[in-house]
Amino acid sequence: PNFLPCEAFLRILRRKVERISYLPIKLSEKYWDYIDDVVMSVLTRHSEMYYHLKVSAKGAAHNLVQKLREQSINRVKEIVEMEKLTGYTCNPDYMMEWNKLMKQQDHFINQISGTNMRPLPCSVDLQGLGEIQIEHLRKHSDVSILQQAFDLKMRMVAYWKIFKELMGPDGHGIKMMLVESPAIVAKREKLKNSIKVLKESKDSVAKIMDRIVAYDACLV
Repeated sequence: PNFLPCEAFLRILRRKVERISYLPIKLSEKYWDYIDDVVMSVLTRHSEMYYHLKVSAKGAAHNLVQKLREQSINRVKEIVEMEKLTGYTCNPDYMMEWNKLMKQQDHFINQISGTNMRPLPCSVDLQGLGEIQIEHLRKHSDVSILQQAFDLKMRMVAYWKIFKELMGPDGHGIKMMLVESPAIVAKREKLKNSIKVLKESKDSVAKIMDRIVAYDACLV
């Protein structure tokens, strides 16, 4: 990343990502729990009269859903881990945003030092942050520390702004992360064909069972 306190930035970024890292994983787990419930419900409803078929079909479907669930959750975990290492600070838009925010530094320092100001201001309004309290910052007499802190904060603000822009208001960026590779698409198409064959087989078995029931009824 393009600034001096690189290690400090990475630690803060990783800490922020860690705080929310469980959310996409939890969402993925809930999603696959729902899929599993729907699949089991549909299979149960359509195979109530065929116990052995129902047992085998539900077992196979559950195993398939669990396999896909594991793959999906692992993919989400990979995305979260990659985000901990990703930096957008080489983006020219980031540099432009950071430079714009840094133009407020002198005003920020002056408000804290309170030079020729009576009474001393309790807060300052900053672009990107809004109104913030500054009284507690006056205990830091070293201006260089305040400048470094301001620099780091503005870089964080610029970073997250660029990140949100990349993600897009509708989450399109996240969707792009989850785009399936050609190999996965091919496997999914193969799976769809297998499901089609299973459905046709189920219909054939149902017809055979109906004929057996009708034949038994005629013999009674």
